[in-house]
Amino acid sequence: MPTLHGAVPPGVSGSVIRKAQRRAEDDGRDIGRVLQGAKAKQSGANFEAELESTFTHLALRKEASIVKVEPKIAGWGSSLRVVRAGPFDYCGSYRGRAVAFDAKVETGATSYRHERKKMHQILALREFRDSGGVAFILLHCRELDGVWLLGNDDLDTLLRDTVKVCRRAPELSHFRPFIPRLRTFDRPEWDFLPAAVKLFTP
Repeated sequence: MPTLHGAVPPGVSGSVIRKAQRRAEDDGRDIGRVLQGAKAKQSGANFEAELESTFTHLALRKEASIVKVEPKIAGWGSSLRVVRAGPFDYCGSYRGRAVAFDAKVETGATSYRHERKKMHQILALREFRDSGGVAFILLHCRELDGVWLLGNDDLDTLLRDTVKVCRRAPELSHFRPFIPRLRTFDRPEWDFLPAAVKLFTP
């Protein structure tokens, strides 16, 4: 079985390490790369759970109704497969405004480029925006523990280019709206919808 030799990224659990070791052994891949991929997947799942908690909080206060858009699945058992990806990750309403957004997780980034194979998400968000809805990318930075909001013209730019979100030197400066995680009892920890609706309402 492949050994780690100090390649373990911080924040990776023992069970994830064991799974990565088995995968690296089966596929012949570098275990460090497998672990980085596993950490990114785990981080994305954690952020998704935090968002669900935020949406529950807002629903209880009757401020919003946000749902996850699931892909279309076909088959059964070992033949189970995704036949059509969802147009974006989340949609619903916030204080009477229709909203749709895609959630992504980055760390140490200064710019964002959307994956080419998922460009249908940008096209769907632009269509939602052009029909009068509030559409945006919610970009979570693990390192800074906050989210950037990318909407309006950014959705056009992402079809062909990257969007610069911040500068880190000589001092941190944000080029896109940045909202840190809240640590209060009266508001959800990811309280980004008020800013998104204000900024991106057509």
